[in-house]
Amino acid sequence: MSLHVGITGGIGAGKSTVCKIFQSLGIPVFDADKIAKSAYSDPKIKSQIEVQFGTDLFHENGLNTHALGNLVFSDSSKLKKLEAIIHPFVHQKWDEFEAAQSQAPYILRESALLVSSGNHANCDYIILVRAPKATRMMRVQKRSGLSQAEVEKRMSLQSTDEQSQPFCNFIIDNDETDSLIEQVMQIHHQLLHETSGIHK
Repeated sequence: MSLHVGITGGIGAGKSTVCKIFQSLGIPVFDADKIAKSAYSDPKIKSQIEVQFGTDLFHENGLNTHALGNLVFSDSSKLKKLEAIIHPFVHQKWDEFEAAQSQAPYILRESALLVSSGNHANCDYIILVRAPKATRMMRVQKRSGLSQAEVEKRMSLQSTDEQSQPFCNFIIDNDETDSLIEQVMQIHHQLLHETSGIHK
């Protein structure tokens, strides 16, 4: 059985970039946020969303994710309803992923909501990726086109670094001054050392 390593951090911290480095080292990565987005194409999920939020969120090209985002990120009760629909789908995909990667020394579970969802409790180790708020803001606005107010709102609904840090075993600073590759390699070697007896 592989060790479960969670990787978390706020929006724009650079989790995906860090995960790509781990993937280049042959480590399987489960992107919970990406899987959650893929759920919207599932007929059962679509039906549940239509019941909760109305049919006008969908058009011929699929879900209007921007409209859904504006809806749920402005109302925490609606966000909880959406999470109740999406989280079981993600958990099922995680179980399938875990079973398929049983021979890996460790597997990564990437999720911005790792701590707030309680899934950190199922991890053997947790990595926190952090970056200055201004840097995160710039990254998110550049890639998404969201306004500063919209990004601020989404940030406010996620765990802060200070809230997540007590649950984390490793920290990666993605502030564009320290080498990401060197930080990842150091953690990678530590984790391989921890798992050295698992697959003997």
